Amino acid sequence: MSHLPKFLIADDVPQAALQPPRTFIVHAHEPYFIAEVLHHGDEEVLNPHWLDGAPDDLSRDHVLELMQEASAFYHTTRRSNQPTQN
Repeated sequence: MSHLPKFLIADDVPQAALQPPRTFIVHAHEPYFIAEVLHHGDEEVLNPHWLDGAPDDLSRDHVLELMQEASAFYHTTRRSNQPTQN
């Protein structure tokens, strides 16, 4: 699937007004995962859900690198999509 972008952002807007919206980062290249963006105070944490099961051949450092890339993509994309103030 190399014709797809490496990362995509998906927003889940719940039907019930009492539930907060959820945001996910989709990694569309191997290893495939969807990371939910969790908000803890001022911090954002990514909780990955591996689509083909957790890869056995990835080191902890490689997983951390993927999460850092996903986080950087998320922040860059969100900043560029915010309306500018006049």
